[in-house]
Amino acid sequence: MPEELRQAALQVIQSFLAASDIACSLQGGGVRFARWPTVGVFVTHAEHEENSYPSGEQISLVHLDLAVALNVEREDSLIVSCATGIGAGLGDAVANAADQWCACVIPPIFSLLHQQAMYGTLWLPDGLPGWDLFVSPYVMRGQDVQADLGPFLEQQPLVVSLGHALLAELPPERMFNTVMLYRGQNGNNVFVDCYINGEKSEPAELALLGLPWPDIERFHSVRLFVFCMRSQG
Repeated sequence: MPEELRQAALQVIQSFLAASDIACSLQGGGVRFARWPTVGVFVTHAEHEENSYPSGEQISLVHLDLAVALNVEREDSLIVSCATGIGAGLGDAVANAADQWCACVIPPIFSLLHQQAMYGTLWLPDGLPGWDLFVSPYVMRGQDVQADLGPFLEQQPLVVSLGHALLAELPPERMFNTVMLYRGQNGNNVFVDCYINGEKSEPAELALLGLPWPDIERFHSVRLFVFCMRSQG
């Protein structure tokens, strides 16, 4: 993994956190937190590609694999996820990927650390049978996507619409599980990703692909992160 990609992503994450008044620093190969010294954010893999279009436009694409260690001394505390960014250059694409990840994953993680919903996170006790949920804000891309897609997602939240499919994929023996959902569409082309604890879930992806969706022809996408804890009820 090119070291410059990893460092660039970590610097974007540090800046995002600092802008949210979260004291942190770059150390030990990741971002560490003043209030929670055992917690760290790490970039475990990064890759990029360049795409040229007939118009002559050059677009950079960056994919990041990231991990949050709730306790850097314990491998079983890792929360793994990923993000993809696009931009006119490599720096823009790295920043876009890291920003997308921060906006989606950081709110539920810090809600967990504070034990209260923060930064737009939704707290759903027993949101899935047997599991209490911290649900991230929707992270959307696309022109006017909030106006076009926001009301639909308010009426039909993804975590509710996919409840049965997600519940069937959550390992019941774990103390916590994580879910990352992504749906993108450009015209008639639809792309979906669903990761359970960092592993792709084809049943959940098929369920996401089969959901009714507003008729939006231009490119748009939505990403959601869910932290699931065993219900205390």
